[in-house]
Amino acid sequence: MTSAITIRPLRRTDFPAVEELIRQAWYDDGCQGCAAATDAWNDSSKEPSDVGSASRQTPRERKARLRRGIHVRNMHRLAAIDLQDALARTTTAFVAERDGRVLGMILGSVRSHITDKQRTRHSIRRNCLALPLMFSAEGRHGVSDQLAILRADRELEHDAGKKYAAEVVLFVVSASARGMGVGRRLFAHMLHEFRHAGIREYFLFTDTTCDYGFYDHRGLERRAARTMRFPSFTQSDGDKGGAVSFFLYDGSC
Repeated sequence: MTSAITIRPLRRTDFPAVEELIRQAWYDDGCQGCAAATDAWNDSSKEPSDVGSASRQTPRERKARLRRGIHVRNMHRLAAIDLQDALARTTTAFVAERDGRVLGMILGSVRSHITDKQRTRHSIRRNCLALPLMFSAEGRHGVSDQLAILRADRELEHDAGKKYAAEVVLFVVSASARGMGVGRRLFAHMLHEFRHAGIREYFLFTDTTCDYGFYDHRGLERRAARTMRFPSFTQSDGDKGGAVSFFLYDGSC
C-alpha cells in the first residue's frame, strides 16, 4: 500500500535531495549516461589497480569519460548554487515527501524577516561552490547564465513598479510526481503561511524553462516580462541557444 504524501518543513538533511530536484529540472543533460558519468568521475580519482575495467579503456575513452564526469559535477554545483541563492532570501520552506522520498519543494520569503547574517552566510557558501567552476569553460558559462538571470529578475521587479512584502522564491516538483497534486498542495501550503504572517500579496519569478502555465491557471497576474537571447543557455532543458522569456507574476493570498 502506497503511503500518503505529507507536507513538512525543509530540513538541512533534505539539501542533497532538493539539489537533485533542481538539477533534474534545469541542469540535466538529458542523457542516460549521467550515473555512468558520475561513476567515471569517481573512477578518475582511484588508483589504477582499483579502477578495474576502466583501466583497460583507451586514452580517448578515458578522456571522454572524464569529460562526462566533469560535466555532471558542474551541473550538480550549479544546482547547489541555485539553492544557496534561494536560501539567502528564504524565511519559510516546505517539502512534499512520500515513503522518505522528497517529491517537491517550495521556498518562500517574508522579506521583512530576512537578516543580513542570513544573506552573508549563503553568499559565502555560494562563492565557495562557484570557485571550482571558474576552471572550466562550461562552469564559467553556467555561472554567467545564473548572474544574467539574477539581473533579469531585478529588472522585472523594477518594471513591475511595486514593492512586495512576500515572494515565492523557488518552487520545483519532481517530474515523477506530476499529476499527483504535489505542486497544488505545496503552493496552497505556502499561501497559508503567508496569510498567517499577515501577507496579502506576493510575487514570484519564472521563465519559459518552467511550467509557468501553472500560475496562469491559478489566476496570478503577469506584471512584467523580458526576453533575453543567449548563444546557449545552461538551464534551457536541452534547447541550446535562442530566446528565453522571464516573467514576474503576482497574486493575492
